[in-house]
Amino acid sequence: MQKAFAFLLLVSCFCSAFCQEPEKRKAEASIDGNSVISMYPFQFIFSSFKLGFEQKISEKLSLKGMASLGLNEHSLIYDVENYSAFSIEGQLRYFPMKKSLSGIYGAVYFYDRGASFEEFIIFPGPFPIPATTTYNLNSIGGGVLFGVQLFARKIVSFDFYAGGGPNIPIKKAPTNNPNNTFGSDLIFNNYRKAIGFHSGFSIGLVLK
Repeated sequence: MQKAFAFLLLVSCFCSAFCQEPEKRKAEASIDGNSVISMYPFQFIFSSFKLGFEQKISEKLSLKGMASLGLNEHSLIYDVENYSAFSIEGQLRYFPMKKSLSGIYGAVYFYDRGASFEEFIIFPGPFPIPATTTYNLNSIGGGVLFGVQLFARKIVSFDFYAGGGPNIPIKKAPTNNPNNTFGSDLIFNNYRKAIGFHSGFSIGLVLK
C-alpha cells in the first residue's frame, strides 16, 4: 500500500510541475498537449481508484505511470471481508504515426500489485468447522500491449489498450480455492503463474 501512496504523491508532484512550467517551455509544447492526467472509471466497480499520468519524452515516445488503491470492509464484487489492494504500473509508449500523444501506439509495460483480504470458510466434514482465513498476495508482471488514445477538442482524452505477458507470483494464491467461491477466484487468478491478459480504459485531461 505504501508503494501506491508514494506513487500517487509522485504523480501529484509531476502534475504541479508541468502545470507551472515556464513560458518558454509552453511555447515549445506540442499543439496536442505534452502530458495527460487520467482516471479509470471501471475501477470503481472493483472498489478501487486508479490514477495515471503520461508525459511525452520525445517526438514519438511517452512514459505513463499508474497507481491504484482499493479499500473495502466488504467487497460486493469479490464477496470477501477487509479487502485492500494496490498496484503500480509503468508503460513506455511508442506512437509510430504522429508526433503527439494522440493516435495508435505500442508499448511495453511492467507492474507490481498486491491484495489482502479475509474469507469466511466452512471446512467440510461430519462436523463442519467455520473459520476465517487471511490472504496476503503479491505478483509482478510485464509484457507488450497495443492501444489507441484519442483527444476530443484537445482537452479530453480517451485511451484504450490491450495486450499480455507473464504474471509472476511473489506471494502466490492457493492452487485450489478452499471455499470454491467465484469472488475469491477472481482475485486468486491475478496472483497465479500465467500468461495474463492486460487491458485498460481511461478518461483524461490533456495538459499543454
